[in-house]
Amino acid sequence: MKKKLIVLFSAMALLLGACGDSAEHASGIMKVDGGEIILGEYKGLKADKITCKVSDGDVDSAIESELEDYVEYNVVERKAEVGDYVAFDIKSTSNGEVIEDYTGEDYGAHIGRGDFDDEFEQNLVGVAAGNQKKFTISYEEDYPEEVLAGNKVDYEIEVTSVEEVKYPELTDEFVKEMFDCNTVNELRESTRQRLEAENEENAKYSMQNDLIQQLIDTSVFQKYSDELYEQYKKGLEEEYLGYADWFGCDTVEGVYDSFGMTEEDVEKEILNQVYTRMVVDVIAEKEKIKISDKEYRTKLTEYVDSMEYEDEKSLLEDFGEDEVRFWMIQEKVIGFVVDHAQITEIETEQFQEDELE
Repeated sequence: MKKKLIVLFSAMALLLGACGDSAEHASGIMKVDGGEIILGEYKGLKADKITCKVSDGDVDSAIESELEDYVEYNVVERKAEVGDYVAFDIKSTSNGEVIEDYTGEDYGAHIGRGDFDDEFEQNLVGVAAGNQKKFTISYEEDYPEEVLAGNKVDYEIEVTSVEEVKYPELTDEFVKEMFDCNTVNELRESTRQRLEAENEENAKYSMQNDLIQQLIDTSVFQKYSDELYEQYKKGLEEEYLGYADWFGCDTVEGVYDSFGMTEEDVEKEILNQVYTRMVVDVIAEKEKIKISDKEYRTKLTEYVDSMEYEDEKSLLEDFGEDEVRFWMIQEKVIGFVVDHAQITEIETEQFQEDELE
């Protein structure tokens, strides 16, 4: 939650430091944050706000996820069926080369739930504990897993167990005991409302990022300060190092590699943050957008709650008052740009993941 709030109004901007002073030259060049920028048009921009409808299936899936904490796994001696959980050790190779991401012990898949691709999971149907099985799958060039895409992969698995997955019966009594609802219908409606709110937030976030990117694309950045660049570089490294233990990496370069990020990707992300900062600061200066003491106190309380901090002091110790004030300035700047933009609202049946990229 902390990360999502920080990046809410920019392409993963870490927002370190305070708003810089800016001054406009007759040529249209404005000095800001130790750099120079010719700001593109920021009024009358166009963007789509694409909101995904919540289907009954979405509600079912969300409730099923909530029930995961109450699921029972019972080891069975029979052959695996759709719906079972199969645990296995695996070795994967392509052209004789081992695919490390899909090689090791203690792997597992719920058959039919999409933990692996459909063809892989179908090969698990009928296996039993102690069985060894070999099979080959050819993946299309556009398969989303980069290490598999376009490859013919040979799998060898040894099944360690087959477990029957038993979900609790969803009754009014169960819901009343385990959830903050009195009936199944009430739980379904509450879940639908939560998903609709999340979809609305995603749509808003995507639309705002689109506008920010338009501002960056239409502005000319004559130069930026080395200090600002190093500031964001350091912030990016600190952010990604937070995933080091998860990936088992010792260096930030290892984490970047685990995310599939090249040096060019990292450079692009740093510059995107630098440019976002410069654009926001210039618009704030031109439109005289400021934060009053009352606004600061109100928003600070909101940040403490939404970022799940114990109190204001602990949040400010982590980020500093200057940075927190910049979050507020950026929020108001984006609000200004949105208010002066032409927004087309679109409702779709299925949310596209790349809308958030």
